[in-house]
Amino acid sequence: MQNNRELTMESMHHLFNQAQLSLFLVNLDGSILKKYGYAQFQLEAELNSIYQIVDNHSKNRLEKILKDEKKEGTTDIYLLSSTHPAAFFLTYVKEQDLVWLFILPYPPEYSQMVSNMLDANAELTKLYEQKIQLEYELKHHMKELEKLSITDPLTGLYNRQYFYDYVNEKLESRDSWQMLSLVMIDFNDFKKVNDQYGHKTGDYLLKEFAHIIQSQCDMAFRFGGDEFVVVSVDLSHDVIKKRLDHINRLFSQKTEIVSLSYGISSISKDKAGQIGTNQDIDHYLRLADQAMYRYKQAYKNNSKEMD
Repeated sequence: MQNNRELTMESMHHLFNQAQLSLFLVNLDGSILKKYGYAQFQLEAELNSIYQIVDNHSKNRLEKILKDEKKEGTTDIYLLSSTHPAAFFLTYVKEQDLVWLFILPYPPEYSQMVSNMLDANAELTKLYEQKIQLEYELKHHMKELEKLSITDPLTGLYNRQYFYDYVNEKLESRDSWQMLSLVMIDFNDFKKVNDQYGHKTGDYLLKEFAHIIQSQCDMAFRFGGDEFVVVSVDLSHDVIKKRLDHINRLFSQKTEIVSLSYGISSISKDKAGQIGTNQDIDHYLRLADQAMYRYKQAYKNNSKEMD
């Protein structure tokens, strides 16, 4: 009788192995009490938990199954192998504190389909990551191009075109301020520097001046050559003049030849509503330019008297 029983168990193992079917009896913490079947998972003596042969995702699924009150069901799990997790059917049946787990591999064509899907998903993930990287690079290049389009390449200050954009934006938000002042700044005797020391020295002074007004003013623009414009919001002319005199003193530490001439014109909140075009803005620039010209003439007259 014992021999017949051993033959029966041997035959059962053989059938399980042929069908690649594995059968585990586990308790609610996943400890393996009995195991039968497919040699790949009959396994080593040290195998004592069902969680040792599944991937992390399947481990979470099994934990829920063992804790759930549902008595039976079917799902899929992934068993670990020497290469990558393989897909299997799982049917479970609970008997009080014990659970029978029947594990059967998917048909080869299904496994190939899953493998193809995983490969396709990996390729799609790679393509998506490349897309994200390209979008990031494109945005970066667009920002760089935008910056180049609104800044002066020599000094890094905003350029003339962006001056109009900025002033128009301020005019549209005129409820947030009372007075907008345009300050035209020009170098005195800058030609002497270029003639005596070369344009490289002249460029150096332009960049040094740009650094100074960037640190002293909210918004500064280079219109070209040695002509600059500063836009000030809600500052009186006296405050602006004091600030410009301070800038002039700082600049005099960089050069003994060049000094600054400047002129101011202001747009009140009431007048802002009457400005509709860049030509209207140019009117106030001309007023500042005329004031600067008078300042420059006074400087030349003083220089002649000193000579």
